[in-house]
Amino acid sequence: MRVTQSERFLLSLEGAIEHSQAYEVPLRFSQNGLCDRLGMAQSHISRASKSLLEEGLIVRERRRVVDENRRVLTYIPTEKGIIKMIDLDQRINHQRVLSPGDDGLLVEFEFIELLEIWRLENHPIPRDMLCRADMLRIAPSHDELPLLERENALFEIRLDSENADIASEAVGLLLELANIKKDLGLIEEAVQHLTRAAQLHRQRGSPSGEATCLLAAFKLNGEVDQRLGHIDIRPENLDADWWQVMADALEDKNRLKWLKEIWNLEPGLPIAGHVGFALHSMGHEVLDDLFELFKAAYDVRGMKAVELLRE
Repeated sequence: MRVTQSERFLLSLEGAIEHSQAYEVPLRFSQNGLCDRLGMAQSHISRASKSLLEEGLIVRERRRVVDENRRVLTYIPTEKGIIKMIDLDQRINHQRVLSPGDDGLLVEFEFIELLEIWRLENHPIPRDMLCRADMLRIAPSHDELPLLERENALFEIRLDSENADIASEAVGLLLELANIKKDLGLIEEAVQHLTRAAQLHRQRGSPSGEATCLLAAFKLNGEVDQRLGHIDIRPENLDADWWQVMADALEDKNRLKWLKEIWNLEPGLPIAGHVGFALHSMGHEVLDDLFELFKAAYDVRGMKAVELLRE
C-alpha cells in the first residue's frame, strides 16, 4: 500500500486528542511542527489539511503551543478521524513485506508479525503510526513488496511521537554545530554533523530534511552520499535553491529523471534556463519551449543562446 501525504498528516496527529482540553499543545501538533515532522512545505500542509477538514476528519484551531508566545494553528483528529487512523494503521500492520530469514533467504511476513519478531530479539521498532507508515514508505521494493532489513538506518535511533519534539531540537543543534565547524574551516566535522542530522530526518520520515542535509554535505566536500539516490522525494518537496545541487549530485539516470520532474513543474527563469539547457545536453528537445520562456521574459541573451544551439 502507498500512504498519501494526507494520510501521513492524519497519522501524525496520533495522541493529539489527549491535549484537546489542555492549556498548551505540544509543538508537534502545530502547523510548524507538522511541517518539520512530515518534511512538507507549509503550502503542502495547508493542502493536505484542507481535504481532511472537508471530510470532517480533523479540526483546526488556534491554541497555545509549548515555547510559543502567541496562539498558532494546531490540529486535532475528530472521532471520525480517529476511526480512519485506526483503519489505516491496521492496513499498514497487515501489509505483506519481505525480510531476510536466519539463512539469509527472503521470507514473506505480515508487517506486524515481522515487528514482533524483531521486538522479541530486542531490536528497536517504531512505536507510533506515522513511523510505521514511513518505514514502509521509504523501504526499497522487491517483487512489488517492501523489503525490510534489521540494518535499515531507520532503527539507528528510536523516534516516536513522544520524542518528536526532542528530535526536532536535536536536528537544529546539529545544523548549528555544522555551521560553526564550517566557519572554522573544519569541513570534515561539519559534514559529520550534517550526516547525523540527515539520519535524524530519516528517522522522523522527513525526506526533504534528509536530502537537504546530505546536499549541504555534498556542497562542502564534493562527495556524494549514496543515500541521495534512494530518497523518495520530488522537486516540489525540496526548496528550489537545492534543485541544481541535487542534479549535480545524482548519477546520470537519476539526474535525467530529476531534471524532467523539475521541467514538468514549469519553473520560471533562471531555473528553467539551467534545467532546459541541461536537458538539451542530454538529448531532449526543449529548445522551442526554452526560447519562448526567454522571449516572454525579454531575455535577449537567453534567446541568443538558444539560437546558437539550434545552428
